[in-house]
Amino acid sequence: MAVCLVNIAAIVVLFSGIEPVFAQKKMDSGYVLDTVMEMETVTVLPKKLRYSRRNNPAVDIIKKVIENKKRNSIQTIDRYKVNVYEKLVFSVDYSEKDPLLRYMPVIAAHSDTSELTGNRIINISIREMLADCYYRRQPHTERTLVRSIRHEGFDRTFDVDETLTQNIQEILREVDITDDDIPLMLNRFVSPLSSLLAVEYYHFFLSDTTQIEGDTCVCIAFVPSNPQSYGFIGHLYIVLDGSYAVRKVVMNTSRNINLNWVDRVRIGQTFIRLPGGDLAPRESQVLVSFHPMKGAPKLYANKCRHYGGYDFDPSVSDSVFNLPASIVRMSDSELQDTIFWQTNRPVPLTDKEAKISNLMSDMKSYSLFSIGLKAMEIVTLDYVPAHGDSRRRLFDFGPVHATIARNAVEGFRIRAGGTTTALLHRHLFAGGFAAYGLTDRRWKYQGRLTWSFDSKKYHENEFPVNKMVLLYEYDIHVPGHDFSTAEDNLFAIQAGNRHTAMQYVQRTEIQYSKEWLNNLSVSFAARYKRISPAGTLRFRRYVSETELESVSRITTPEVFAAIRFAPGEKPYNSRAGRSSAFNLSRDAIIFRLSHTVGFRGILGGDYEAHRTEASIEKRIWISSFGHIDALLRGGKEWGRVPFPLLILPAANNTIIINHGQFAMMYPLEFISDRYTSFFMTYYMKGLILNRIPLVNKLKLREVISLSGMYGSLSDRNNPSRQPLGLYELPLETRFFGSKPYMEASVGLENIFRILRVDYFRRLNYLDSPLGVKRHGVRIAFRFSF
Repeated sequence: MAVCLVNIAAIVVLFSGIEPVFAQKKMDSGYVLDTVMEMETVTVLPKKLRYSRRNNPAVDIIKKVIENKKRNSIQTIDRYKVNVYEKLVFSVDYSEKDPLLRYMPVIAAHSDTSELTGNRIINISIREMLADCYYRRQPHTERTLVRSIRHEGFDRTFDVDETLTQNIQEILREVDITDDDIPLMLNRFVSPLSSLLAVEYYHFFLSDTTQIEGDTCVCIAFVPSNPQSYGFIGHLYIVLDGSYAVRKVVMNTSRNINLNWVDRVRIGQTFIRLPGGDLAPRESQVLVSFHPMKGAPKLYANKCRHYGGYDFDPSVSDSVFNLPASIVRMSDSELQDTIFWQTNRPVPLTDKEAKISNLMSDMKSYSLFSIGLKAMEIVTLDYVPAHGDSRRRLFDFGPVHATIARNAVEGFRIRAGGTTTALLHRHLFAGGFAAYGLTDRRWKYQGRLTWSFDSKKYHENEFPVNKMVLLYEYDIHVPGHDFSTAEDNLFAIQAGNRHTAMQYVQRTEIQYSKEWLNNLSVSFAARYKRISPAGTLRFRRYVSETELESVSRITTPEVFAAIRFAPGEKPYNSRAGRSSAFNLSRDAIIFRLSHTVGFRGILGGDYEAHRTEASIEKRIWISSFGHIDALLRGGKEWGRVPFPLLILPAANNTIIINHGQFAMMYPLEFISDRYTSFFMTYYMKGLILNRIPLVNKLKLREVISLSGMYGSLSDRNNPSRQPLGLYELPLETRFFGSKPYMEASVGLENIFRILRVDYFRRLNYLDSPLGVKRHGVRIAFRFSF
C-alpha cells in the first residue's frame, strides 16, 4: 500500500493490483475523481469535485508518454525473435460448505488460492504453449512458430476440434498498452495511452515516485470519466529519464462497467530494459473473475505470458517470414512429454496446477460429474457421440439444434442425421440426414461422401480444408435462400403471415474446396438440380403471349466457381466452418466472388444461365463506442431465365433476426436480374443508456440497423415484355422502382444478458395490392460480454 499526494489537493491510497481509492477535500487547484471503491465491507465515497486537464502535471506527463510511445516500442527495431511461454488456467470457487464435498470429497485435496480474490478455488483446466515469435519492421511481418502445446482438464473432452480454445483466445486476447484500443472480452477498451482519446476519456492523477530495478519511475493513477464506459482504473509507472517509457502497468475494470458475466478484470504488465536501453515486454497477466449468475460458483481465468531470449539477429527469420500463415504449429507440437515441459517452462507449475489431470481422473469416477460433462459436451459440440469413450467415437449424431423445426408447408419437421469421424477414417467421411414433414407428409434426405486430401484429427472441415464431396439431396427451401442457409431451427418460427410459397429441390453435386494458410480459398462444383413448386407456388410457362401451361419442375445442370479471401482471419475448426454462429472472431474483412453457369440441352437442362455475384463483409470498430457489422452485395444474371432462376432477395419471414436478410420483405416479393444490397447494424454498447441515471443499472445496450436493396429487371427476363418461354410471376411479385427498398430498426440488446429485441420499420414500397407488413418485432439470442 502506498499513500501519495496529488498536487497537495487529494490523498490517494493505492493498493497493489486494486482500484485506487481517492479521499479529497474541495480546493481551488484540486484534481478530482468521481468514483466509488468497494472493498469487502469498507466503502469509500469521495465527493464529486472539480477535475481539470489544464495545468495538470499528470496530464502533461501522459501526453509525453503518448508522444514517445512509438519511439519507446520494441517494434522500432528492424527485426527480432522472442521466446514466449503462455499459460491459461481456469478455476472455480471452492467452499468447505459446498454440498458437493459430501458427494466428491476428492475436491478438498486439490484446493488452491485465487490470485485475484484470495478465495479457495479448484483448478479445472490448464493450457500451455511454447512458441517463437518473429517480428520484422519493413515490410511489416509477424510470425509465430508454436513449438509445443498442452491441454489438460475437464474441457478437453468437448474441445476435440479446438473451437473452444480458439474462442477463448479471442475473448482473452493479448494486451498491448500502447495500442489506441485494447481488445478484450469481445469488446474494445480505450487504452490509457490512446493517441486519440486518452486525455478526454480518462482522469489522470500524479502520484509518488518509486524505484523499479534501478529506474526512477513516477506513478500516474487513472480512472475513466464515466464509470460505466469501457475503460480501466489503475496506475502506470513512467521512467523519469526523459524517455517517458512505461516500466509497469496495473489496471482493473470498474465495478460499474456494462460488462456481462464478469465481476472483475485485472491486467498487469512489466517491461525489461534491453542491453541497448530499449524496454521490451517481460511478463503479462490477465486475471478475470466470471460470474454467470447469482448463487452459481464463480469461474476464474488466469492467463500469463513470459517473454525471454530476445534475439535481434535471428538467423532463420527470412524463411520464417515467408511462411503463408501468421501462426504455424509444428507437426510434433502435441507430442512433447512431461520432461520436456519441466525443462522448458520458464516458470514451474504450482503443485495444484500440475495435478489437474489427476483431479479429472478422480472425478470421472463419479456418475454425477460424468453426466454433467456429457451434457456440456453435447451443448458445446451440437453433436451426440455414438460412443462414450473419446477414443472410439466413430460416428456423431446431429446437429442437435436441427432435430425439430417448423415451417408453413411442412408443419413440424423431424430430422435425424450424423456423420462419421476421423477416428473411423482420417480421409473418408460419410454423413447425411433424413427428415419428415408432418403436414406435407414427404421425406427429405441427404447422403454425403467426403474425401479429405489432408489427414484430419476429428472431422472433415478442420482448417485448412482440401476435400472432394459427392452429395445427393432432396429438401425444401425458401425461394431466394441458398443451400447454406440454416432453416432447420425450432426457434426460426414464422412471424406474421405464414409464407406458403416454397420449392422442393433435388440436387446431385460433386464439389471441390481448398483453403490455404493465407486465408484464400476456392471452391468448384458441378450440380444437377430439379426444382419443383411447393405449397402455393406454381410454375406456369408462356407458350404464347397469352397462353400458359403448367410446369412440374425445372431442370438445370450447372457449374459453380467461387473465391473467398479474408486477410487476417483466424482459423476456426467448427464443422460449420468459419461462418459458424459460434465463431467469436469476426474482425477480418471478407471478400467473395462467385460465378454460376447453367446449361441448356445438356442432361435435360431447360435454360442457359450466367450469374455473377460479389460481396464485401467487415466488422468496423469505433473504439469503445461499439461496432458496425457491414455487408455489401451485388450481382447480375446475364442469361434469359424464368423467375425461379432469377435474383430473389433473401427475405427472412421468421421471428429471428438474421444479418444479411430482410426482415420486413416477403419471399418472392421482388425480382430482378441485377442488384446491389447493403446491411448495416450498429451495436452501440450502451453509448447513450450508460449515461442515464437508474436506466444504466439495467445495463441495456442500443442497436440500430439500416438495410436496403436496389435492383432492376431487363426486358429479356420480363414476362410482361417478352413472355414467350418465361413463367408467369406469382401474384405477390413485383419489380423495383426508381428507389431502393429500405428498412430500418431500433432495438435493445443485453436483455437478461442474452436477448435482443428490435422494432423493424419498412420505409417504402408500402402500396402493394396484396398488402405489406409495415412494422414488426424481431428477436435474436446473442452472446456478448
